[in-house]
Amino acid sequence: MTGLIALGVVIWMLREKALAELSGLAFVLGGAMGNIYDRWTRGYVIDYADLHFGEFRPFLIFNLADAAITLGVLILLARSLFSREKREPGSPSPTEI
Repeated sequence: MTGLIALGVVIWMLREKALAELSGLAFVLGGAMGNIYDRWTRGYVIDYADLHFGEFRPFLIFNLADAAITLGVLILLARSLFSREKREPGSPSPTEI
């Protein structure tokens, strides 16, 4: 399943032109490939980072690949939520359609 998702990300990257989206997708793909490598060579993914504050553990244990995937998804979400498409002069706005 992870391999299929990675293939989908590669296809998305080939079609994408914006640098911010490409960087987010690169983080996602790199993290997925790291996890795929662990599963292929060891049969499981090694998680070693345990971020906690005293006895309070707000996060699960994770690895660098998981952090890269999370960062990539956050970049993609931020770009989709906070960037606006620039309209061509003379084209109707979405409310005028």
